[in-house]
Amino acid sequence: MTRIGVVSPIMGEASIRPFSNLVRVLQSIASSTVVIEVYCRGCLGVIPECIRAEDSSIFKKLVHATGKSKTETILRHILTQLKMGFLVASFARRVDCWVFYTPGDLTIPLIAAKMLGKRVVISIGGNEESIVQWSTMNARGLVLERITIPFVRTNRLLADIIVLYSAVLIEQWDMRQYAWKIRIAHEHFLDFQMFNVVSGIDARSTNIGYVGRLSQEKATMHFVEAIPLVLRDVKDARFVIAGDGSLRSSVEAYVRKNGLEDRVSVMGWVPHDELPEILNELRLLVMPSYTEGLPNVMLEAMACGTPVLATPVGAIPDVIADGETGFLMPNNSPEAIAQNIVRALGSGVLREVSKNAHEFVRRTYTCENSVKKWKEVLRDL
Repeated sequence: MTRIGVVSPIMGEASIRPFSNLVRVLQSIASSTVVIEVYCRGCLGVIPECIRAEDSSIFKKLVHATGKSKTETILRHILTQLKMGFLVASFARRVDCWVFYTPGDLTIPLIAAKMLGKRVVISIGGNEESIVQWSTMNARGLVLERITIPFVRTNRLLADIIVLYSAVLIEQWDMRQYAWKIRIAHEHFLDFQMFNVVSGIDARSTNIGYVGRLSQEKATMHFVEAIPLVLRDVKDARFVIAGDGSLRSSVEAYVRKNGLEDRVSVMGWVPHDELPEILNELRLLVMPSYTEGLPNVMLEAMACGTPVLATPVGAIPDVIADGETGFLMPNNSPEAIAQNIVRALGSGVLREVSKNAHEFVRRTYTCENSVKKWKEVLRDL
């Protein structure tokens, strides 16, 4: 069996669960694992103890601090990468293959692995180039984000294998030049004791939800701007917005300006263990993103019997068939979002969609299936 090293991105709260899942999958395959985990300072989450308890795993933790100025931010980022590269080098005799999860611009540790003659796998969870482009549209976008794309492309060139969630992403993310070394696998599996149907869809009020980062690439403001349009047709609708991000103040300002305080609840960041309760109160979850990989919250909602309305980006069409396991909308304009919310709620098939979605996720997104796919990936090294 292969000795595997796993390198995290610089993680915030939202990154911890998928990275932990990947570690657990690789622990099931490898003879031993070394895990380099990097957290943003102030991030409270950690890899679960049940994963840390694996005897054949070594965990090394780094804390990344952002700077107060653009120059300091870049220098601190480089420093964190150098520390990661040093750790990669220090475990050269204990690791045969390094797996970098959503590596972004973590080029220094990746180069260190290649210089030491190690095989390198990068698992890309989102369209990194697109996310960077959306980030730089924000007036507060950092210089660091603006110089990231060349490093993203360097990582793809250096990698021995690139792992994507779906074959459709090769075209969507313009990665045809790497097609020969792309493999399809994912680390998505759910705790079905936690994410399960507690309240049937017919017993739920007309609560419509958005759960995720409040940012431009997620089209958060388009969802918010659709709310008054929905209320023209669905008089009893209420809206839940759970998440945090650069657009939170804009969301809250729009709600106040339009007198929607009694119809919209802006909850902020929700701990993962509280998410099932929220999802079980929703009649519909809306995901109007411009770009996605394979969003975990979509699967979690489906496991709770909550129909999902989404744009057909990333691997979403592999999961959602319109009117069968969820609903798809052609674009994410406020008008399209509103029209499709009304369509979904009035479709008459919510009960069937809820049941189909629940069964599909429980059948497909298991740890066993993820392990099987990753075994196939590592077999090609």
